Amino acid sequence: MDIMINRIEQLEKDTGQIKIDLACLTARSETFATKTDLAELRTEMHQSLVGIHKEMGGMHKEIGSMHQEISNQTRWIMGTAVTIAASCMTIVKVFF
Repeated sequence: MDIMINRIEQLEKDTGQIKIDLACLTARSETFATKTDLAELRTEMHQSLVGIHKEMGGMHKEIGSMHQEISNQTRWIMGTAVTIAASCMTIVKVFF
């Protein structure tokens, strides 16, 4: 009979611990993500990536136009430098 009483007492202790563990798990499960939450997150991330992709495309076009402008300016500067050098050489040749 003592063995049964000891076993019942152990079962009562185990049941108490199980209740505590279950309460902890229940509290934690309230913050778990569901499939719906993950689907919403996936949709939001996809929309953000599409927006970033569009912005990067716009920046690529701007950088391309800036590159073209710099190229044109460089041509003008080089042309002007050659013209000035030729003019200076002509002036020096005429006067000396």
